Amino acid sequence: MTNTEVSCGEGFSEDEKQRIDLASVALIVSDFAPVNRLFDAAGLPRPYVRWIDPEEVGTVTQPHAAIYSHWRTHRDGTGLPSRDTLAPFDAVSALGNIHIVTSQQGKYDFLHKIRAATDCGLVGRRTLNPSVSDTTMSPEIRIFVASAYRAAVYRKTPMIAIHAANPDNRLTECDRLLLPVASEVGSVDTLLISLGCRELTMPGPFHIR
Repeated sequence: MTNTEVSCGEGFSEDEKQRIDLASVALIVSDFAPVNRLFDAAGLPRPYVRWIDPEEVGTVTQPHAAIYSHWRTHRDGTGLPSRDTLAPFDAVSALGNIHIVTSQQGKYDFLHKIRAATDCGLVGRRTLNPSVSDTTMSPEIRIFVASAYRAAVYRKTPMIAIHAANPDNRLTECDRLLLPVASEVGSVDTLLISLGCRELTMPGPFHIR
């Protein structure tokens, strides 16, 4: 794991924020047309996105099962675990390939507070990019990831997002479980993310979990 305490760079532009707004609002109501258009523009297969009802047991399988069980068992009366109940975050890393991100720029960009060594941006190599807007993926994929994170934060609901990415012109499949975590004041600005990646030799089909 790599702890990152550096701040974001320039972040997303105002035009990108508008596109993130459009896609994230659509995701919240399970309208996938805007994110499909992002992937069409990037020349990549459309993503698989699914909201998860945390009251339903057994809806998440490997590689996310351990961290999802940990998240579920630490929920309180609000239906979410708090940062205090999950602390120390470093101990969570033993459950899998875990990232922890906190919102920046009014919940448009997200800063990696703890980042796993293996990332969809550079499969199999270490990466120190501190925020979503700083990653090497195409603009459409950065906007999709930020939109998914933003939607999960506002809806306060777990999400599965499986999608293709093209960092450094290498095709990869990214399999993310997004788990919202409440702050001390009850709002949500943190996500616990289980991430699995693999290189693809051709687009799809995705390994749906």
